[in-house]
Amino acid sequence: MQDYATMLWSSPRLRLLQLICICGWAFAPHRARSQDLVKTDDLLTAEALVKAQREGEAALAAFYANVRISATMSRRKSFGDASPFTRQHEFYRAGNLLRLEFTGRISHEGAELDRTRAWVANKADKSFQVTRLGASGKFALDEVLPDHVQISDDIFLNAPYSIAPFGFLEMRVSELLAAPGVIFGEVVKGKDDRGDFVTLHFRRTKFADGTPADVPCWIKFLPDRHWAVAEWSFGKNLPARGKVEYVDDAKIPLVKSFHVWIEDKTTGLVHGIEDYQVTSIAVARLPMSTFQLESFGIRAAP
Repeated sequence: MQDYATMLWSSPRLRLLQLICICGWAFAPHRARSQDLVKTDDLLTAEALVKAQREGEAALAAFYANVRISATMSRRKSFGDASPFTRQHEFYRAGNLLRLEFTGRISHEGAELDRTRAWVANKADKSFQVTRLGASGKFALDEVLPDHVQISDDIFLNAPYSIAPFGFLEMRVSELLAAPGVIFGEVVKGKDDRGDFVTLHFRRTKFADGTPADVPCWIKFLPDRHWAVAEWSFGKNLPARGKVEYVDDAKIPLVKSFHVWIEDKTTGLVHGIEDYQVTSIAVARLPMSTFQLESFGIRAAP
């Protein structure tokens, strides 16, 4: 049931970093361009940054724990791809209850029509997948999903905008920075058109399963906006890149767009581009029924 993102990130947690390691992308110290990162004389240790980020993350996670988000996803093989694949997203969250609907055009029995697929993670009741063909069709139950953790990870992977201010793919940044084998490097402070930023350089020397790794990474944070994530890079020759843009002047950073791509340092080409344009974010106290089969017009089995 995993979608395109899970083909890019091929194992449950830190799947991207493991892929980098398997491909043999050896570590080399990252040297950023001077116009991107400007060092200052102000001292900020990595440990102090991690503590501040964790506190900011708590505020961000609390806000994004009860939301409804509408977004448009566009996927391109490269910047020259004139026919991107697009889907409309509706994301719902109430704490650990998650629901993601995505609608796109498909060919079905010689006709072009909309297909809506929905994943629901509901540990208290049941997690499931349903599908509807055509805008006027009815939802049908595809399968009940026993692995609540896996479906939750898949939802976050396919709706990365839902945790982009404090997440990397399907996990929190604080989890990533506290993972075994993370070695912190330099902390760089600077300013760009979005204001002040702080970039933490680090590398991963092993994964949770003990597999050796040597992966250069950096994450750029916005310290004046609850330490929200602005950009990240993982890898050397073919780094995975991510960038988050926010609504200006919002008290809590509201995601405006999220972009992820693979950058080929050898050729300068960019691959696997996914763009998410968020059209609305609303704080919502969603009822339990939002995450049950009945909300799709399907009667639950007794």
